[in-house]
Amino acid sequence: RLCAPAPGGDGAASREAAPAAAAGPLLAACRLVFKLSKREANDEALREEASLDRLLDLVLAQMSGAGAAHGDSLVYALGALKNASSASSANADHLARQGAIELVARVMRAGTAAPPLDAVDTAAAPPGGGDRGASEARAQVLVQATALLRNLAVSAAHRRQLVAHGLVGDLCRVLQAGGGPAAGGGGAASARGWRQGLSSTVGSRGSLDLSATQPAAASAELCLNVFRVLAKLTLQEDARAAVNADSAHIGAMVGALKAHHSSQQLIVRVCFVLGNLTASNQANRERIARQFGGLDLLLSILEDYTATLVKDAPSAPPPARGQTALSSNTPNAAAPAGSELGAKGEAEGAPPQGDGADARPARLGGAGHDVLVKLIRVLAHLAMDPSAGAHLSERAEAESLLAILETCTLDQSEELMLNAAAAVTNITFYRAPPPTPGRDVRGVLAHPERLVSCLTPLLLHDNEEAVVEAARALGNCSREAPVRAALVHARVHEALVLLLGHSSDEVLLAVCGALINIAADPEHRPALVAAGATDTLAELLIQAAGDESAPPSLVAMSSKILFNLLIAPPGRAATPMVDGALRPHLITVLSSFSEAGAAPDADGEAPGLASEEARSVAAVLVRALRLHAGPVPPQAQRTPPRPQPGRTANPARSPSLPESMLEAIDHPGAAPPAGQGGRATGATDAKSSKEPQSLSRAGTRQPGSAAHDVACG
Repeated sequence: RLCAPAPGGDGAASREAAPAAAAGPLLAACRLVFKLSKREANDEALREEASLDRLLDLVLAQMSGAGAAHGDSLVYALGALKNASSASSANADHLARQGAIELVARVMRAGTAAPPLDAVDTAAAPPGGGDRGASEARAQVLVQATALLRNLAVSAAHRRQLVAHGLVGDLCRVLQAGGGPAAGGGGAASARGWRQGLSSTVGSRGSLDLSATQPAAASAELCLNVFRVLAKLTLQEDARAAVNADSAHIGAMVGALKAHHSSQQLIVRVCFVLGNLTASNQANRERIARQFGGLDLLLSILEDYTATLVKDAPSAPPPARGQTALSSNTPNAAAPAGSELGAKGEAEGAPPQGDGADARPARLGGAGHDVLVKLIRVLAHLAMDPSAGAHLSERAEAESLLAILETCTLDQSEELMLNAAAAVTNITFYRAPPPTPGRDVRGVLAHPERLVSCLTPLLLHDNEEAVVEAARALGNCSREAPVRAALVHARVHEALVLLLGHSSDEVLLAVCGALINIAADPEHRPALVAAGATDTLAELLIQAAGDESAPPSLVAMSSKILFNLLIAPPGRAATPMVDGALRPHLITVLSSFSEAGAAPDADGEAPGLASEEARSVAAVLVRALRLHAGPVPPQAQRTPPRPQPGRTANPARSPSLPESMLEAIDHPGAAPPAGQGGRATGATDAKSSKEPQSLSRAGTRQPGSAAHDVACG
């Protein structure tokens, strides 16, 4: 009754006319309602007895009248609304229908219009609440208001209302006022405040002691609440557009991370939001990496958390399920213990062999693990910016990705491993400068044997996505001669040849991206031939060229690899031809493929360059198979004229055959015309992708996905 508006009206009009009650009784009543709201059993009663409506009336009265004089009452009222909506979707829906979102927007704007929140001196405030300073009251009001917004943002319909009422900009302005680049505090003080576990954070139904706040802790808590709301909102395109409208919003987020980088939970939320904002927005990548200097900070955090992960990990993790060992003829083969090159073992999900349930590797968890998952996702997205990607390829901190791949297994942390492999793919898209006197190679390519041994367990796993990510990374890295040598030395090329029999086109494209670089190197062609690559490629070509649903780029890439393998290296014995039984069939299938007219696609449009290239390359390979009973002689190795776009190459007019179909190439896209194999990190446009792409798997979803990351809620 103390919270009820004065009689004589209902709805907004009566709320505007509600008189300000005496501070003492009103504060006592709000404390009592807040105490009742801590019990989830009271959620329904608070709604049915119209207590939620009365609290909204009180908030509106405070905002319309002498709100600053009774700031603590407003804090407790908002805290009660937060508690009542934290576990009750019915209460959240009721509040949204009663205009709570618009009302909270008014609260937010009133708070951000005041002097900067980081200037609050809480030590000077009288203990036990009461009539506190206006700045301190505003800070506490914003903490509770943002916590309430987080509860309301769970619903997609409510999120649209939040965006419509301009709360995205309001939230970013809160960061600028209380935790942005100009904010004070942070550092060790912020960490101390967070570890004290302030009870007024989102989802908490504990006590609310206004006198317990430490200096700078309110700012860290407020930033955490803001990012919890933004984590929900940035799943939607309209919210991301509102953030992108002003570069200062990104600056405020990076500034909050700089100010409170000691808080694990805050880092998780910040990185999740930044990951959403950089997945498909090049301008945001530039802002974070260049304009606001976030790249060095992210690398520093990566290095620190990786060191902790390695320190706390078991010294000898058990082999991952889905892997078996294969003895190597080379005693120094670069393969980690328990995950050497080998055929795939039992299916994913099958119980491990040996010690029963005790043999199952423990899953990694905790806030530190979540930090790495979300942080690496952001770094993978930033690497799509040419400047940031080139910078990352030369940074020693990037070797932390290899340490993660060495320390964890897919069964312990699938998302972390896949993100790390995807980040390696994007970073290695940019070739590091060659070593010079006084300057060594740095980054993930500094130690080729280590790099190969880290990616090999993923390549051999039953998890198809892991195979694709590992093959993509090897496709980029195999442009470097030391990496190719390490691949052959560790017999990884044998695994790649075996994977040519995989049923997934995505796996085949990624594997061909690595094989095409190895086959372009005369030094390692004999190793591929000895592993049975020629006949395996012939079988793949017969199947792919005869299947209209197969990607044309798969035919082009496979033809290039096979042609390169048929070239006789200077000074070496001739390479055996394709098996006699397969050769006539292969010629027939490829001839039909290369001579067929360019059929329009499903939308009636003309075929793309990938189809034209595939037919041209197939025609060159057919000519080689027809004219030479053995390997292509070195004297015939000259590059033919390049076919013009829209025309099919005529084998009869080609005066000679090329020396090599393709030199070592980049590995960025799903089906680029130059023959690159496999897209990088979740590309969505298989026809035109020419650069590393954004993560889009479960748990690291591309913006716009209907699902949402619960850990970042």
